[in-house]
Amino acid sequence: MHLAEQLPQTSDPRPDAYSEAMGAARDAKNRGAYEAAATSYVELMRRNGVIHVGVLRGVYQCVAAGGYLDDALHLALLGKEIYDRNPATDPVSQQMLSAYHSDIGRLLSGATSVEALTHYLAAISGNERYRLPRDYGVMTRELADACEEVGEDYLQNLVWTWQQYERRNPSFEVRALR
Repeated sequence: MHLAEQLPQTSDPRPDAYSEAMGAARDAKNRGAYEAAATSYVELMRRNGVIHVGVLRGVYQCVAAGGYLDDALHLALLGKEIYDRNPATDPVSQQMLSAYHSDIGRLLSGATSVEALTHYLAAISGNERYRLPRDYGVMTRELADACEEVGEDYLQNLVWTWQQYERRNPSFEVRALR
């Protein structure tokens, strides 16, 4: 059974008590210890008995930077689903896309070339010396399989929405997940 089936899910802001553990996991991710960082994030959710979208996004970033784009896509879709069920209520945030919407768009757009994917994954890894950890062809084939499983029309619509939003909003803000 997956963690998402075991724990309640929320897009409410994560408690300040998470800050230290989140910082340690982020530091591990920035050093390239993606598996250790993802494990730390998952354990934080298990210990506290709830999946916060902000913590789940840390797992997404670790899994994507670790080269498992198919699993990362599924995590981003889960985060978007959780957020969409309980979106921010302030008027400014309601006009922005969630960070997960952006992540899905950037992941799928980035996978079109080695350079674009490396650039995107380097940005979310926080690692200046980032290198693709797995073969580009293998990663993108796995991602293509996941896209087919999820539904390519659905994903194309998400990417189109993200691209339109980005064009209309040159400063490009997304709803930060905390």
